[in-house]
Amino acid sequence: MLTSKDLVGIFPATVTPMTPDYEIEEEDLRKHVKQLSSIRGVGALVPNAHSGEGRMVTREQRIKVIKIHKEASKVPVIAGVAGESTLTTIELMKDAKDAGADAVMLLPPQCFTYGYLPVEVVYKYYNDCSNAVDIPIVAFQFPGFGGVKIPVEGIVEACNVKNVIGIKEASFNPVIFEETARRIRALPKEISLITGNDTFLYTCYLIGVDAALILYANLVTEMHVEMFEAVKKGNFAKGKEIDSKMLALTNFVFGPPERDLIVRIKEALVMLGTFKYSTVLPPQPPINEEEKQKLRKILRDLGF
Repeated sequence: MLTSKDLVGIFPATVTPMTPDYEIEEEDLRKHVKQLSSIRGVGALVPNAHSGEGRMVTREQRIKVIKIHKEASKVPVIAGVAGESTLTTIELMKDAKDAGADAVMLLPPQCFTYGYLPVEVVYKYYNDCSNAVDIPIVAFQFPGFGGVKIPVEGIVEACNVKNVIGIKEASFNPVIFEETARRIRALPKEISLITGNDTFLYTCYLIGVDAALILYANLVTEMHVEMFEAVKKGNFAKGKEIDSKMLALTNFVFGPPERDLIVRIKEALVMLGTFKYSTVLPPQPPINEEEKQKLRKILRDLGF
């Protein structure tokens, strides 16, 4: 079984290629998984997260996506799981384990949609899930997904659950991230600290992380690895240089409206020849021709 020591490096939260009639484009998915997992410094792949439209696809499609990842990947597969309740989360965990996932990443229960979860609820949720399905767990702080927020104390408590080996912190708030990092480092149990803050990765690397689990790593993956490793080795100038070089792409992918994150990544993968289609599940809209031209120029300026 995976341990916290295994959760190191860049972890792309993979997008799921779709045909125009909303079926999994299996050939493109296999190609994408093989390419990503062959890059030195990529430590795991994460299908069925928000990036992979994991809550929008059917149960059969979620299972198929995990199986294709396991067949094609050279690195561990951590399946995203987003249940409306503890009971649905457990069922999704069972599906992921049966499909071959090496670990699961649990989003906060979606039955809570506003405000902070009580600390005792956070602990019970992760503990009940851990007791029901014996598989390594990555806890997840992501208030942007459904508005569900976990207080830092709740994250600390979740780390005490037996199967929790890592925490993905994606509050997109540098102050909360830094506090979380301090609290996790002080725990007697080894926990992998994983950033999901795509828009200020360099800052997170300076604070100190074990891994980056990010949508952004579907693109320019080698650059992500290079920046991560440069900062790890204390070469802060090189890390900053890479961060600055990626700035135009960062601002495009994560610029307003934020809802277009996934289709922008898919459009880029079409331009790079990885995907045939940029299809996203409705009601997500496509991007317009003006945005496509802007994206094409950014990729060319980066040398593609």
